[in-house]
Amino acid sequence: MTETKLVKIVFDGQKYWLLWHWNPYVQPTPDNLTGVYSHVSGPFDKESEAQGKIPDGWTPIPFKPSTH
Repeated sequence: MTETKLVKIVFDGQKYWLLWHWNPYVQPTPDNLTGVYSHVSGPFDKESEAQGKIPDGWTPIPFKPSTH
């Protein structure tokens, strides 16, 4: 069985971060993005910098800015 390699981009209000081996508790939706991850890399000043650090073979979960 092949492991799904998911990485999530998040923004903490100042910097962007990559959450590696993202494993959602449930199927992610725009309103439900909770889950667990094994490690973090960053910080990055721009979303594009974070995107540029994702290697081939990894599936990024698209970044969506908070609507709150």
